[in-house]
Amino acid sequence: MRNVFSIKKAETLNFQGGQILAILNKNNEAFVSLNHACETLGIAYTSQRKKVLEDPVLARASFYVRMKDSTGRAQRSLVLHKEALPSWLMSININRVKQESRDKVTAFKHEAYKALDLWFNKELQNSLTEEQKKTVQETPDQQRGRYSKELSDLRKELSSLKREHRKTLKVVSDRAKQNYQYMVKKILLQDSFSLRDVAYVHQVNEASLSDAVEKAGIVFRSGNFLFSTKSNVTDKLVTPASTSTQVRFTEKGMKWLESNVIPSLDKRAGAV
Repeated sequence: MRNVFSIKKAETLNFQGGQILAILNKNNEAFVSLNHACETLGIAYTSQRKKVLEDPVLARASFYVRMKDSTGRAQRSLVLHKEALPSWLMSININRVKQESRDKVTAFKHEAYKALDLWFNKELQNSLTEEQKKTVQETPDQQRGRYSKELSDLRKELSSLKREHRKTLKVVSDRAKQNYQYMVKKILLQDSFSLRDVAYVHQVNEASLSDAVEKAGIVFRSGNFLFSTKSNVTDKLVTPASTSTQVRFTEKGMKWLESNVIPSLDKRAGAV
């Protein structure tokens, strides 16, 4: 069973003393009502509907739509895409059609598609904006010129966006540098420095710095804390309180780290 789609517009076209119901869907595709076409041709709708649905090509080009009958009730009706109309008409065996309907069938085969195509093109033009109409009427050279201009405009817009992006990055970078410089000045005003202070000032990873300081023999680890050895307190690399609390480096200790430990460490990602 085919899916039901919504009708954008439907119009009855007079043809060969009968009528063709032309339908436009929301995608601007043209269809013809199979029921109305069969009535005009004087052939049985039921058998033609069965034939269309059993044909693998015609079935893909057919859909059900909801339409009101003469009593106003909504009913499903099979419609056929205009591109499939010639194939369906060619499938009708003229010898199996009533004598009085044969002329209509022959005329339908020759002219119905043209009538439907003219209506579709008219409706398509009516649904286009003025700008779209100009596009449809363009010559190949005009199209190439328009595409070239649109591409040029897109390149200019992209270039402008890149400039704005670079400006934004510079503003962010400048602010980050200002914040970093402010924090470094604040840290250096202290009498002693934690491992975190040292790592921030020199923009290195705190865990890597901790491992390097431990390997240098300045501290030893106990649980989750680092403590200084007594000899380093004597050498005044760390504060006396570091023997009983977390390590804090003196100004001399900071300079010693700058000369002996920091150079071996990589700058952390995103360093200012």
